[in-house]
Amino acid sequence: MMSAASTSPKELKALYRELILDHARSPRNFGKLKDATHYAEGINSLCGDKLKLYIDVKDDLISSVQFEGSGCAI
Repeated sequence: MMSAASTSPKELKALYRELILDHARSPRNFGKLKDATHYAEGINSLCGDKLKLYIDVKDDLISSVQFEGSGCAI
């Protein structure tokens, strides 16, 4: 695996694009988490991205995380 210091900006951009497309094809942790103990919501007014984050914490540890979102990068 290459370190970030030895990776060119062009390679990083390609990797970022690949990760975004992979997540779009096979989303992980997408959806509303039932019985979440914590919740946060945010909107990026510059581009319209919307995000809702659901977290379930048990015994001071995160046991589950899910999100709902829409926008250009989500």
